[in-house]
Amino acid sequence: MRLLFADAAERDFEEMRRAADALDVVAPAPAITWEWFPDHVPYPGAAPGVIHEILLATVVMKAEDLSDWHEFGISVEWTVGGGLAVVVTVNLACYCETDHGTHNVDEFRLGVGRDTPHGEAFEAACRQMAVLLQAPRSAHWWRVKAGLPKP
Repeated sequence: MRLLFADAAERDFEEMRRAADALDVVAPAPAITWEWFPDHVPYPGAAPGVIHEILLATVVMKAEDLSDWHEFGISVEWTVGGGLAVVVTVNLACYCETDHGTHNVDEFRLGVGRDTPHGEAFEAACRQMAVLLQAPRSAHWWRVKAGLPKP
C-alpha cells in the first residue's frame, strides 16, 4: 500500500488494513475482489469523464437468470483537480430497453486531504459500504429505490 499512497502516514495504513479486514468479514459471498493499479499512482492529469482508480474493491451480486444484477464498489481515485477521493457506489446493471447498461443508484464520496487523512477517509467509506451491504440483496429493490423504470 505504501507504493499506492506514498504520502500516507503509518497510522493511515493501519486504519486502512483494519477497515478492509472488517469489510471482508461482513461482505456476502462471493467475497470482495480487491484490485490495485500502481500504474495509476502518478497523477495522470485532468481527464473529465475518465476515472483513474488506484484501488478498487467490488462485490458483484449476479442474478441466476438474465435479469438485473448489482454490484457494490469502493475505490480510491484521482479527482479532476489532482486530489484523491474515496468513493462507494452501488451500480445496477440492467437489461432496460431504454438506457440499457449500468446505473449508478447510490454513491458516497469523500475527499482525502489535510482535514480527512487517507486512513480516516477509507475507514468512513468501508463503514458506508458495510451499511449498504445490509440492504436487501435484490437488484429489483435497488431499481425501485432509484426510481428506474421496469425492465
